[in-house]
Amino acid sequence: MQAPEVLIVDDDALLRRTVVRILANQRFRIREYDNPVALLEAALAGAPRPALVVTDVVMPGLSGFSLASALRFVWPGLPMLLFSGSHTLRDGHIDGDGPVRFLSKPFSRTDLLEAIEALLQGGSTAPPRAP
Repeated sequence: MQAPEVLIVDDDALLRRTVVRILANQRFRIREYDNPVALLEAALAGAPRPALVVTDVVMPGLSGFSLASALRFVWPGLPMLLFSGSHTLRDGHIDGDGPVRFLSKPFSRTDLLEAIEALLQGGSTAPPRAP
């Protein structure tokens, strides 16, 4: 069985590389994007559906909430993990069905891996975690 593919979207290169490194050391294949528009363009152009998308909420050009809604139009039911240092799930809206988890920055390696595993197992929407 092929390892699940996870897409990482964050304009902060240091955080993006940290998340990529954590996941690459596990059983995941990774595609990374430094901006949400590039991922949305790839999805609309027919890129293969990933198992999960991990995205920051605050990014130039398109918020993580808007990205999640747009990706669910292309890939219905897509599991999404959003993270932010200044927002919660209550601050935005995501259209479409599918599991959603939220992590407040800073988050630990364990928090990240547990959230991803729950989403890949079909975990339902979880309440936002307190900072």
